Amino acid sequence: MKRTFIDLLLLTILIVMSSFSTAVTAEENLTEASRLMKSEKYEQAEKAYAAVLSQDAQNAEALKGLDDARIMLRPFYVIQHLVPPPEDKNYAKLNKQFDDAKTPWDKRRAEFAMEKYSIQYTTDMFRLQRSGAEETIDRIIKYACDDVKKGIPAKQAFITAQRKIRKVQDGLNRDWKGSGPPVFKKSLARLKKTYDENGWIVP
Repeated sequence: MKRTFIDLLLLTILIVMSSFSTAVTAEENLTEASRLMKSEKYEQAEKAYAAVLSQDAQNAEALKGLDDARIMLRPFYVIQHLVPPPEDKNYAKLNKQFDDAKTPWDKRRAEFAMEKYSIQYTTDMFRLQRSGAEETIDRIIKYACDDVKKGIPAKQAFITAQRKIRKVQDGLNRDWKGSGPPVFKKSLARLKKTYDENGWIVP
């Protein structure tokens, strides 16, 4: 009985010492990881934070540090896009976050957020301009049909409409530095289909 008590006591002491040792090791890893981050050695810092989390999966400092290290290791691809105007409140807020950032990783995180927002803004503007161009082309096709019905030769009306549609496409390309919303081919196909439906000869 006495022997059993001593064994249990020794086992308890070993467990406590082991836990204390682990805590010290985790603390040392956190200190080392912080030093590596400040030295811009982000790959090594990532490993140090991961080591802490292998010992304490819920360590808040290590979780944030790991995320900070990985944001610095994440490649930043420069994609051509529009820059939202100054009156865009959401973009202005992101810009302020960048200016107010105290660490390189917080600035990097803000940069990614600004890039993502700018790309979405560009996509929205692209769709909006394409939608506007398609409305203009709808009118061009309607006017062509009206002209034919008024007695203007179908070939002449077709060529005039085709020229106007091309002008719309050229304007889009200028606005988007040569890569505007592609509306010409689709619109020309619509014009031809309209002619076929009315029994007019497509030149």
